[in-house]
Amino acid sequence: MDEIHYDDGSDSTAFVYVKVRNKSCVNYGGGDSIGVYWSKASTASSWPQNWNGSNPSIGNQIGKISLPPLNAGEDTIFEFAWTIAPDTLQSWGTCIMARITSSNDPITAYPSDLALEIRENNNIALRNVHVLRINPGKSPPVINEVEYPYGIQIYSGNPKENNLPIDLYFDIPPNQTGEGLVGDAELRIFLSDEFWQVFQESEEKILEGLEVLEEKVLLINSPRARLYNLDFGPEQRASYFFGVNFLAEQVDSNYYYRYHITEYQEGDITGSMNFNIQREARNPFSADAGPDQYIFEGESADLTATGINESADYFWYDNQGNLVGEGQNITVNPLATSTYTLEVTANIDLYKAYDEATIFVNPYQIESLSPNPANQSCQVIYDADGATTAQLLITKVATGTTIYSQNIPPQQTQSTLNTSNISAGNYLVLLVCDGIVAHAVNLQIQ
Repeated sequence: MDEIHYDDGSDSTAFVYVKVRNKSCVNYGGGDSIGVYWSKASTASSWPQNWNGSNPSIGNQIGKISLPPLNAGEDTIFEFAWTIAPDTLQSWGTCIMARITSSNDPITAYPSDLALEIRENNNIALRNVHVLRINPGKSPPVINEVEYPYGIQIYSGNPKENNLPIDLYFDIPPNQTGEGLVGDAELRIFLSDEFWQVFQESEEKILEGLEVLEEKVLLINSPRARLYNLDFGPEQRASYFFGVNFLAEQVDSNYYYRYHITEYQEGDITGSMNFNIQREARNPFSADAGPDQYIFEGESADLTATGINESADYFWYDNQGNLVGEGQNITVNPLATSTYTLEVTANIDLYKAYDEATIFVNPYQIESLSPNPANQSCQVIYDADGATTAQLLITKVATGTTIYSQNIPPQQTQSTLNTSNISAGNYLVLLVCDGIVAHAVNLQIQ
């Protein structure tokens, strides 16, 4: 079957072409029928479920015709018109299957195992390669009023009538070295509510090369990722969305990628999705979250992202991955030293770039010196609460030489320095907590 393309802007007619060959050594007199069917992409399909129109939003018959006579070794191509409703197939991969019904060469049925049925019969053909063309200006999919990255929506689950856990494999091509698509893009799996429930309730599940990014979202971080032991019930399926955001700093001359999603039960393949992803040439860009900053406890910090000179969204996340702000400029009030991650997403093609900025929060400080300038003494108001040891030092600005030191109780808030024997000049008063200089303030002595 040739690749199927359709206009996703309105109801439109596509055409499916099926080649039939008489592989025998005798002429064929015709009269058998060939049916062509579509189904939403799934790593777990069975016949006739999903294909026969019992649920037209999932799959249906495209057309059915009688076969003409074919001489031995002869082949011919049949055209089937397919009226596609884009709302039904928006963001979904599509599988097309052709089946010849013949009394002389009947199909051997393998209930609940369509993959085996296709392998063991010579009069079934299936095509499930879905091409995702990621090009500037293409609108990202919106599902249930939620915008997703470019990608493909897929069903997985248990096609059998008994309880058997499934395993899902997410792979670059087996003969490919390096990271492939995983190195050049951010790959996320957005689980539907039904899939997320199965995921949570699967007590024996194992994740390899995957991590839970947030509720209902998994991140693929390995060229060969595995999700083992998902406890789907008998004939239960659920959908998920495989989303791709290319990384702007990984732009190179590689524009074509291939990816595989395969489902297993008891070590045997029950189905798979194999698809191509194509991207357009574009200029790279980088995210810049600005320099690291140092503040005192209770203060705020302004984070500023450098613009990328094209329309983009700017998102800021805290240490735990929580969204803390949007836009190029935000203000944060960390209680302790925190690293903030900037995510920049270009609007035209959803390319992404990341950067980090750390706000170092100093819990110890000198709040005031009084009087300043000082003569006989100077009262220091400080905050060293939480430190094990604390000191106040006086050093010369010109040389950095310490000329005075005084141990202070960390839990108290003030102490008086005797400056009567210190010559006039410019000095620094240093607060040292647990052996580390935490703060310094200028002091003038007259």
